[in-house]
Amino acid sequence: MQIALFIVQIITLIALIIYVIKTWQMASATRDAAEASQKTLITIEQENENEKRPLVDVAILIRRSKVFEFLITNRGRTTAHDLRIEMEPPFPDDLENKKLAQNKVFENGLRSLHSGVELCTFFSSSVTYLKSEKPREFIAHVAYKSSWGKKYIEHIPIDLGFHDDRLYIEPIEEKIEKHLRRISEVLEKALKTQPYTPDIYN
Repeated sequence: MQIALFIVQIITLIALIIYVIKTWQMASATRDAAEASQKTLITIEQENENEKRPLVDVAILIRRSKVFEFLITNRGRTTAHDLRIEMEPPFPDDLENKKLAQNKVFENGLRSLHSGVELCTFFSSSVTYLKSEKPREFIAHVAYKSSWGKKYIEHIPIDLGFHDDRLYIEPIEEKIEKHLRRISEVLEKALKTQPYTPDIYN
């Protein structure tokens, strides 16, 4: 009788252990599924936000020969509000465009910058700047809000040293251009001064 009772207790214990294991597995699977659903929801919300959020970019580029231009662009889908920009380090005091550092964008910020709008101003002669000891690297700290009040802060690196090669490339390009222009002028003069000789064989 005791043996039978002992066997029943063993079987009950094994069944209980199996039940606990299965319950734990089901709970883990439910938790994993919930976490996966939460991540998917966050991803969808992030993608939806990225599609309609403002996205302000700041750059210093050479778009015309030998001229650095300072650009502020809203590449996003909606308007950026309360835009403020802080440069690190600040622009040099002896910058060619002396008014740039006192521009209202840096002092007071911009109330709004609409989607697709680009603000552009002269920064410096690229050759003059690159030949100087002025800073080559900046970080533009850009803060703004979306139309629904969400705050965004961008830290945009700007490296003007990338353009150092232009100090050597542009003089070579100028020499080639002058040389080709000289050849063209010589040929044009030769054609003008060469006497006309009719072709008697045709």
